[in-house]
Amino acid sequence: MKQEIKRMHRRMMTQTISVPTRGNVTLVGDLLEVNPHRIAQLGRRREVRADANGHYDVQEVARVVGRQVTAKGIERYARRLAFKKRIASNESGRTPVDKGVRWYSRATHIPRDLDINALPPRAYLYGTYLQRGQVTLLSASGGVGKSAWSLSAGIDLACGADHLGAGAFKKRKVLVYNGEDDTEEMMRRAGAFMLHHGFSADMRLSVEQNLAVVSGADGPLRFADYKDGKVVILKEAVSLFKKMVRERDIEVVVLDPLIGLHTIPENANSEMNHLIVEIKNVATECNVALLLAHHDKKNVSNKSVADASQDDARGAGTITTPTRTVLSLKRLSKSDLKRLRIPAEDASRVVAISKGAKSNYSPRENGSRLFYMHSVQAQNGDDEFAADNTVALGVYSSNAGPLLSDEQCDRVLDAIRDGVFRSDSQANRPVVELIAGIAELSIDAEVKKRIAALLSEWEAAGWIKREKGRVAGVRREVPIYRVGPNRPAREDAFEAVEDED
Repeated sequence: MKQEIKRMHRRMMTQTISVPTRGNVTLVGDLLEVNPHRIAQLGRRREVRADANGHYDVQEVARVVGRQVTAKGIERYARRLAFKKRIASNESGRTPVDKGVRWYSRATHIPRDLDINALPPRAYLYGTYLQRGQVTLLSASGGVGKSAWSLSAGIDLACGADHLGAGAFKKRKVLVYNGEDDTEEMMRRAGAFMLHHGFSADMRLSVEQNLAVVSGADGPLRFADYKDGKVVILKEAVSLFKKMVRERDIEVVVLDPLIGLHTIPENANSEMNHLIVEIKNVATECNVALLLAHHDKKNVSNKSVADASQDDARGAGTITTPTRTVLSLKRLSKSDLKRLRIPAEDASRVVAISKGAKSNYSPRENGSRLFYMHSVQAQNGDDEFAADNTVALGVYSSNAGPLLSDEQCDRVLDAIRDGVFRSDSQANRPVVELIAGIAELSIDAEVKKRIAALLSEWEAAGWIKREKGRVAGVRREVPIYRVGPNRPAREDAFEAVEDED
């Protein structure tokens, strides 16, 4: 009897409901009984197209996924529609609620047969720095280079070529907004970067097609104002910005700097949270990776990059807390220069970026990536003004190995003589750990490079050599390190003296 009543109720609901032809991923997912995340994934792959409002055509999605609108799907849509009407009219007699009610219908049980391999991978578009649908904060002191790094990363994304050591990635459509530099200065920086790295004609064409820059020097983009002690979200400006992102099929957005997007007191936690939530909504609703540039506190400029923290960012804690990744761009401290053995002549031009400040969805990086600020000389001088000299960032790599004392060198060589250490790069972690432990260094990407350089120097000097040998657990012979024919020369070693007459 109960089942019959349910069937009658379902027929009544489906017969009286007008089925929409377009809707967001949740609505279309209800009608077709398809996971909304799958529809969003199809949209990212351009297999189905969304309009300027982020709505999909029901029949187009149905054709791609091989489903049809079902009575059960219409019932699910009707229930959600009825629930929204009841909330809007406050029929339940409870206190009216706002859009925060979305959580009510999204409770999901974790299935017993959950297979992590069946879930879609996180949509990282640039290394593990920028993720689709999420906000990444880039924090740095003034003048360190956050605008240069942001624009350079945008140029690389636009052409699909890596010049900053981020790894392999695909071409993406990028929008860079800079509230401080005018368009001419942005063009000057972009031109210097492409000239320094020798961009080909095809790469330049990709940048022209995929990168859009917007300057706020004449008319700033403003998301929020602070009036009479209250935060006022400028809905028209936010809506227009989202429209521009959707119309241009933008996948990566750069907003630089945060301070230019509002007039809110930066130290006010609850007030700044309104703005950050609005910026996060841009990332989620437009399905873009959003990089937000921000300033560091004044008292952290001399802090070691190894100690980078999300607390280095200026202002309220609600600026960094809602973001999933915080990047820290810093000049190297005296301890950094000594630890990484940066030559004195390079010290003023080397900066480091670290993901150790905060990383919710991927492992934190213990080390940092180093960049060198190259000077690019233009040939545009005239009778009145000298030619421009503009900075272009590039990956910095020093060939100096870690600083080892004579006693530490002997300890490493004795360990290599008495042990078995593989020399192939895929399995050389034991020798890396040996040297790092003796030198009292934390292992990170930069230290690994230094150790590799040190081993190369020792091999060239004949202190060590490579040969085939047996390693426990490996059937075949593999390349290993052995002590070479030469020993390190000591400055305090005594020379042989002929007997006096």
